[in-house]
Amino acid sequence: MQQRQPVDVLSVLQFVLSGLAALALLGSAVTLALTSVISIGRDANSITPMFMVTVSAGMLGLLLLPSAVTALARMIGKPFQPRAFLRSPIPVIAFAPLVWVLVLA
Repeated sequence: MQQRQPVDVLSVLQFVLSGLAALALLGSAVTLALTSVISIGRDANSITPMFMVTVSAGMLGLLLLPSAVTALARMIGKPFQPRAFLRSPIPVIAFAPLVWVLVLA
C-alpha cells in the first residue's frame, strides 16, 4: 500500500484565495467594461473614472494569477522554477517579468 504525502494546507489556501480573488477582480473588470460601454452615450464625464477602475481591477486580477499558478504547482509536487522559465526557447517569455514592472509603475 502506497503512503500518501500530506497536503500542505497553506498551499491549498493560497491557491483557493488567489484564484477566487483573481476571478472576482477579472469578473468585475469585465462587468465594469460592459457597463461603461453601454453608458457611453448617456454620460461622457463618467467614462474616465470608470475606465480607470476597470483597468485597475483587471490588472490586480492578472497580478494574482502567478500566485495561484505557483500554489497549484506546489500542490501537485512540481514547484515552479524561475530559472527554467527564463531559459525559455521563446524570447518574449523571458522578458515577461519585466512587463509587471511597467504595470506597477
